[in-house]
Amino acid sequence: GIAMPALFLLLPAIHAYVRSPAMGSLGRPVPLRAPGHAVPASALVRLRADDAEVDVPFQRVKRPVEDITADDGTPGLVPTDGGISSSADPSFASDAERHAAEEMVMSQLEDKMLDACKPCFQKGITVPPGGVARTAMELVETVERAARARRAEGYLLDSSAARQYLKGDWRLVFTNSAATLEGGISGYGAMPLCGTSAILQRLGEGTVPAQCVEVIRMPFGVVNALVLKGEWRVDDDDEGPILVCQYTAVDVGGMQNPPQLPSTDQLIPTALAHVGARARVDRAPSGAVFVYERLAVSTIEEETQAFFS
Repeated sequence: GIAMPALFLLLPAIHAYVRSPAMGSLGRPVPLRAPGHAVPASALVRLRADDAEVDVPFQRVKRPVEDITADDGTPGLVPTDGGISSSADPSFASDAERHAAEEMVMSQLEDKMLDACKPCFQKGITVPPGGVARTAMELVETVERAARARRAEGYLLDSSAARQYLKGDWRLVFTNSAATLEGGISGYGAMPLCGTSAILQRLGEGTVPAQCVEVIRMPFGVVNALVLKGEWRVDDDDEGPILVCQYTAVDVGGMQNPPQLPSTDQLIPTALAHVGARARVDRAPSGAVFVYERLAVSTIEEETQAFFS
């Protein structure tokens, strides 16, 4: 952690950018570069063939199904041999119908996962109640099993396509990472008398392609937006794409790399267990899971501003 003297040295600079009940100042979020990319309506399933991306043909097959939903009330979504099918009738009249059915199933699973995750961080990035966390984790694992079932059938997302689907604004809605729950991605939330209220991420293009915004609660009612800045890429792997974010700079209180804070240089690789229209599931090498919701309506600026009003 960072010593208390260093924390107090930052307060004058932070004051101009935050709203503090004690100081009565009006804050504003750190301005960020827009991603400049239209978010796709849904993640298309693609394979790599002769260096050209091609749509995967959906085969018409009839297979037995089993319940994978961890008692969440939606039975019969995944065939026992790994593909996704319909609980009512696992055969389809056309490839298009099969594709539509699979997209619908994944969309429903995403919705249930997000509904279970959202209560976890209502009071900030902290350890949620045991029952809430268990329910969220069950639904996360359900989505992961469904995604693995599709990959087992050859429905893969290569790094080029994954990069396009990842562009945009995201908000962390669940994790079981002890380090993140204690101090956020940067670790600054673990400073004395501090905490992390929210973690948001923008993946885009331009001079600062990767930005991770952490809303930090500080002493005396001060709130500040800390921004980790760097680059990102997507690597191919036998089991799916790997998202690699490398943050090399930090902006706090409008100051770039303030001397009171240690240098930030983080390399964060996570396996993309699932990337969908509304959510994504990342897995760290440690096994920790990170669930992000896509900000399809609001932006990072608007989400951050809510903590200053």
